[in-house]
Amino acid sequence: MANQNGEKYGFTGLFPIATNQSDDLRAFLRTLDDPQTYPRGSPLSHVPIIHMARMFIVDRLAYQGTPAKFDGSSRTIWCSCANSMARA
Repeated sequence: MANQNGEKYGFTGLFPIATNQSDDLRAFLRTLDDPQTYPRGSPLSHVPIIHMARMFIVDRLAYQGTPAKFDGSSRTIWCSCANSMARA
């Protein structure tokens, strides 16, 4: 899902995580804020058009009852969100 408002652009992506891989992905995402791994800051801080970026893991999506249909999925989801400014 993406949107644009003037020169601002937003992106949200939901990605299923392979079975038994969420712990590895969670550990990797934590390294993005580690000054020993990235002494100059997150790798995303070097992308000049990124205003805000957030990545997180949803362990279980909420089922909110009818009229929604429960799909039986108990998969873990990786969510990636970013806001950026378009280049002039």
